[in-house]
Amino acid sequence: MTEHPSESEPLLDDSVVEAELITDDSINGNARNRLSISGFISWCVVAAITIAVITMVAASQQTVSESVGGDATSGDLMQIQLVGKMLVGQQELQIMSERLMEEAADKEKPNLAEVDQDEAASVNDLTDEEADAIESAISSANTGTYEQQLACVVLLNELLGPERATENLTDLNERVTLHDFSPSESQSVLRDAITNIVTACKNDSFDDATLSIEEEALLADRMGWIGRLAAVPVPAGRTALREDVISEATTSTMVCTVAMMVGVLAVVAGFVLGVLAIGRYRKGAFNSRFDHQFGTHNIYIETFAIWLVYFFGIQFAVAFVGEAIPIDPLKLNPVIMFSSLIALAWPVIRGLSFSQVRQDIGWTSAQPLRDFFAAPIGYLATIPMVFLTFALMAGLIMQSMQPAETEEFSRGESISHPIQEYATESNASVILWVALAACVAAPIVEETVFRGVLYRHLRDVTAHWRTVASVVFSSLLNAFIFAAIHPQGVMLIPVLGALAVGFSLMREWRGSLYPSMIMHGIHNGLVTCLMFTIL
Repeated sequence: MTEHPSESEPLLDDSVVEAELITDDSINGNARNRLSISGFISWCVVAAITIAVITMVAASQQTVSESVGGDATSGDLMQIQLVGKMLVGQQELQIMSERLMEEAADKEKPNLAEVDQDEAASVNDLTDEEADAIESAISSANTGTYEQQLACVVLLNELLGPERATENLTDLNERVTLHDFSPSESQSVLRDAITNIVTACKNDSFDDATLSIEEEALLADRMGWIGRLAAVPVPAGRTALREDVISEATTSTMVCTVAMMVGVLAVVAGFVLGVLAIGRYRKGAFNSRFDHQFGTHNIYIETFAIWLVYFFGIQFAVAFVGEAIPIDPLKLNPVIMFSSLIALAWPVIRGLSFSQVRQDIGWTSAQPLRDFFAAPIGYLATIPMVFLTFALMAGLIMQSMQPAETEEFSRGESISHPIQEYATESNASVILWVALAACVAAPIVEETVFRGVLYRHLRDVTAHWRTVASVVFSSLLNAFIFAAIHPQGVMLIPVLGALAVGFSLMREWRGSLYPSMIMHGIHNGLVTCLMFTIL
């Protein structure tokens, strides 16, 4: 560790006091680590912003969940989109499995393209148990926006037949009348198009004239994959288009299945790693590489407060200006993230050299190769904590996704990240910008300010505590603030907090910020890839 500037030259303002505290060995650690007036004010700012963000996100989610009417967004349809892909994909995989078994038994089986309509229908025969499972899954999703409930009609038509879809459509129309709901113009077009599709399937008369070009385009644009599925029902002769739609569902189902299997293995591996780590710690084999610095902790809480003010202030300013000037938030997000690192100029203004700032916040690495390989190991060890917190919150999360019974056609509370709105868009430009924001900008910036600046302050200000107590307190408070300022809402604070605790422990263990940045990037990268693959 290089000599700290505060030990060799005086600083300005209350930094002078801090420097004097450092050089006066007669003063105990409690005094050396106390908060200055500026530090106290900074914590007041941090607390105020954190509480304000939690309150605003909760209020926004509540407002959205109670709103009725208006066209649904892609985010509103993510749940039913995923349910639909899983149901259709599972059915298709079952059919494929049966065919492979028949081929393996050398049974003669015609090509699917040559199967006539009656034979195709027999392939999709369902047992009572299978039909009940499908009915239950679709019924549980048959809430929320008008488009979401129309999507359920499409899935029933696809999986249980036009008779069942007709019943659901009739019930939907009755509830529209009962609740005096007025569909928008585009919702009315979607309803008429889906009604024509179901009626044509019921009468075995679906053809290219059933839908106009405009209706087919609106279905795809407003309802995504389910809209495209609606335009290619089983009786249709549009084999190539249908195969593309079904293939997308099959791929999503297979990816989800593999992801769940890998997730289970990761939880087991992470648990084993966690047990081994605890064992090594108890034997004294784990040595923290975190070096305390006295006399600068107030500077770093000031820096963190400045970052919070800038980060949210610039977003409010952009939102205000955006009402007059169209700005793409996806492309602006990385710019805001990286520009917020200007807050690191504050410690330099307060008298520290930038090289010392880099050392203090962990922008250095004494063992780069070990730090690199420590990241995936640390991420695996963190997964059980994330899994446990998610399991504990799952009931509340599922409940939050259901609108109140008295709020027919309301959206339901969302716990998703705004960036998930782009998940259904698979063009290269969107994927690139999402990857830049989630997998590059967020890991670098968030780790710098939370595990670098804030964790530095928390560990130094509690340096006179027992090490375990200091690490636990610093990690948990750091994790809470980190999770609280994210837009997913209160119910995901434990899950995001568990991740943040893992990042903090990695920072403590390695003494460098780079491993936690890599861990953060791995997590966001996996989530982003999964999101674009299955939605």
